[in-house]
Amino acid sequence: MPTTPGTVSFAGPFPVLDEAARLNSLRATVAARPKRDCVWLFGYGSLMWEELTEVAERRRARLDGWHRALCVWSALARGRPERPGLCLGLDRGGSAEGVALRVEGPGLEALLAPVWHREMWTDIYRPEWVEVATDGGPLEAVAFVADTASGQFAGGLDDDEIARIIAAAEGERGSCRDYLAQAVDGLRALGIAEPELEAMLSRVDALATSGR
Repeated sequence: MPTTPGTVSFAGPFPVLDEAARLNSLRATVAARPKRDCVWLFGYGSLMWEELTEVAERRRARLDGWHRALCVWSALARGRPERPGLCLGLDRGGSAEGVALRVEGPGLEALLAPVWHREMWTDIYRPEWVEVATDGGPLEAVAFVADTASGQFAGGLDDDEIARIIAAAEGERGSCRDYLAQAVDGLRALGIAEPELEAMLSRVDALATSGR
């Protein structure tokens, strides 16, 4: 993690969880569900517009106590070990607007497996049952929150550092700048205002224009 302004020390590459660990996490989460016939997921990033499984219902939702932040190192999809990028996670404090997704069916574990395969690829996310507010009333949903104990957690970065990291990073799925732009566009399309992310995109683009 950064020790002085503009200096980033990076722990990576990150260990990948095996399938047994993912399956155990999925089964433990499903077993703890409040409603026995379905699981609600709280989408706050790409899960809102890149559904990984069949969804029976979508609702706008707000999660209090957590906020969307560029707090996750990416050393594969949007960066490299020598030049990591940053992705979204849920960090403590504030609130986050998102979407609640209802997944139901007799093969619930199989339906949720693709979600766990992506979100639980490493140890950076922790599935946690949270209460979200919706127009139809409160719901208990699973949110993949950032685990601050993980070496992949990128806490304590200031805006200048974040912008420089994003502007320079590129991985297997493209540039980190494009990831941020897709997130901003996706949130706008859903009518979710995220001025901090929009300001960060402008900051990143300004760096590219200035050639810094």
